[in-house]
Amino acid sequence: MRPSLTFSPDLGDAYNLFQTLQRVLAELVHHFPCETAYLAVRQGETFRLEAVWNANDEPGGYFNLGQTIILAPDRLSGELVETGQGQISVEPDEINALAPSGPLSPPFLACLAAPLRIGQRIIGLAVFFATHPDTFPNDSLPRVHELARHAAPLVENAVTLAEAERHLQRLALLNELAAAASASQDVESVARRVLRLLRRTFQTSRVGLFLLAPDGHTLQSYGEDRRRARKNNLTLDPGVGARVLDAGTPLRLETVNGNHLHTLWVPLKYRAQPVGVLGLETDSPPPFSLQDEQLLLVIASHLAGLIENVHLNEETRDRARNLTAIHHIVQQIVGLVDAAEIAQTTTALTAGQFECDLVLILMMSEADHTLIAEGVGGKLAGYVRLGEQYPLPPGEDMPEPLTSLARAGFLSGEGRMSIPLHAGEQILGMIHIFREDRFTENDRLVLESLAGVLSSVLLNARRYQQLQERIEAQKLAEKKMVEAARLAAIGEIAAGVAHELNNPLTTIAGFTELVLEDLFAEPRAQENLALVLQEARRARDVVRRLLDFSRQDESFKVPADINEILGEALALVHHLARASGVEIQYVPWDALPLIRMDRGQIKQVILNLVQNALHAMPRGGSLILQTTLEGRDDRDWVALRVLDTGEGIPVDLIPRIFEPFFTTKPPGQGTGLGLSISNHIVVEHEGFMEVESERGHGTCFTVWLPVVTL
Repeated sequence: MRPSLTFSPDLGDAYNLFQTLQRVLAELVHHFPCETAYLAVRQGETFRLEAVWNANDEPGGYFNLGQTIILAPDRLSGELVETGQGQISVEPDEINALAPSGPLSPPFLACLAAPLRIGQRIIGLAVFFATHPDTFPNDSLPRVHELARHAAPLVENAVTLAEAERHLQRLALLNELAAAASASQDVESVARRVLRLLRRTFQTSRVGLFLLAPDGHTLQSYGEDRRRARKNNLTLDPGVGARVLDAGTPLRLETVNGNHLHTLWVPLKYRAQPVGVLGLETDSPPPFSLQDEQLLLVIASHLAGLIENVHLNEETRDRARNLTAIHHIVQQIVGLVDAAEIAQTTTALTAGQFECDLVLILMMSEADHTLIAEGVGGKLAGYVRLGEQYPLPPGEDMPEPLTSLARAGFLSGEGRMSIPLHAGEQILGMIHIFREDRFTENDRLVLESLAGVLSSVLLNARRYQQLQERIEAQKLAEKKMVEAARLAAIGEIAAGVAHELNNPLTTIAGFTELVLEDLFAEPRAQENLALVLQEARRARDVVRRLLDFSRQDESFKVPADINEILGEALALVHHLARASGVEIQYVPWDALPLIRMDRGQIKQVILNLVQNALHAMPRGGSLILQTTLEGRDDRDWVALRVLDTGEGIPVDLIPRIFEPFFTTKPPGQGTGLGLSISNHIVVEHEGFMEVESERGHGTCFTVWLPVVTL
């Protein structure tokens, strides 16, 4: 009987797979002297070198940890697994088949290989190489089988413990990932924490996380450590990133540039859709193992979900913040009724909330379909004038003033939105928003919601304005009706009073004239009677005016030239103006159209206005009479203006100047009927009168008479 071989490697302080297998291999080499040897652990259809021994103890040697031997049925590796028996070979092809790096230099001339078996399972290989063909005698096979039988359980236990350790590390790592995500508020902080974790776990400083940008094509780097040198931050070639994303599988790269660089890239997927790439790089042997790749895939899978959750949390916070801001904006504008104030408040608040360079609200004009700048906010607000009108652009072109700002380079940011403001099918306007950063989908939804609320508020403001105009028009109509009724009553009273006074006044004046003709001796009595006659005549003139005011006789209108009538009136007052020191300037419009008018009544209007102007300039001045042809309210009008340089009318009295019996003249110098009668005549001619006055600078009366087809 051959004595049993002693196999007792010292594993007392071995704490990982590499140390354990290295000591097991050293014990095996003690029994089989050689130049180099390795222990390889089976991983599917390959054997991975987990321990290497060199006779000269120099680093590097013939083999490197992490190299693999492919299990091929037609090669020695396949035969060892198939038979479960060791082999001694001196054939170069068979020897090189067990060398993971290919043909060796200098060539080995002998090889001893033994499978490590647990029951019927082959869990690894122990391979020894020598430079002399007689290094391994035939009795080496039974001895290596015996030693392999003792070594196999140690190797399996070490592998099992290593797998258990990796599993625990994986669980701990995933727990740390979850903790990192829960403690982070944004993707950037999650990325920084995860990359620090990967550096520690895989003992490499160069790591990288790249996520797809919103455009779905560009990969953006996250989590770069600014405190480290740039060379320690892993960069990603766009082509490599596209390969990983398209394939959806890990990618290993080896680069020789002074040092061997081993890079491992894995895709990040969320619900089977690629969302980014995670990478590791090292220049220290061994390269990344299959376990490293599997662990990185698990990390990438969990990381993709964590990042998506962070994205959702960010969107939720942004949406809550934006909705709060929209609620604040709506609170500020919902009670307003002025469209310009609503637009300006909205643009100012929106620009502040969304950090915009420009927020512009252009409202559609109902009259001429132009765009009016009603509200503007943001850093570029000073380049747009409120109330400015702009033509409607053709098609979907950008309107002014945005085209000018774009040409000047002010609107170069990525964020731009144009949202229509409409009520049903009616377009009210547009809100244009510009900023440096691209708008998120959440921003778009919130701003569109704001535009909907703004449209409703603006529409209500427009309806309120229309209602106010109708109310004002109704009040004016009611006031005119009351005024007409009052004037009718005054007219009836005035007619009665005038008739009652006219006859006595005529009698008084007539007999006073007769007495004056017969009375020569008493000068004082004659003077008193002359005063009586003067006052009687003045009273009779007042009565005549009352009669004119009370009469509602139908006027006789014929086509006439207002310039001609104006000339006749000026001939009557020319001497009075000269006596008053007033210079008259007559500026007629050439070729005015004929208009239907009562010549006498229009002449009376002109005389009343001129006499009032002369009375307003007791110390002389300038009087301008001007006629023009003008367009107003979609029709043609003849305008007659009477401008004086007199004292002017107090602002608070202007609304009353057309009232009967109201006058600004001193007592006894006016009846207050001239302007009232003039206004009545003009209204009867389907026209109207306007007055502008500035205290101390003069007054301008304008008579508007419509041009009608004769």
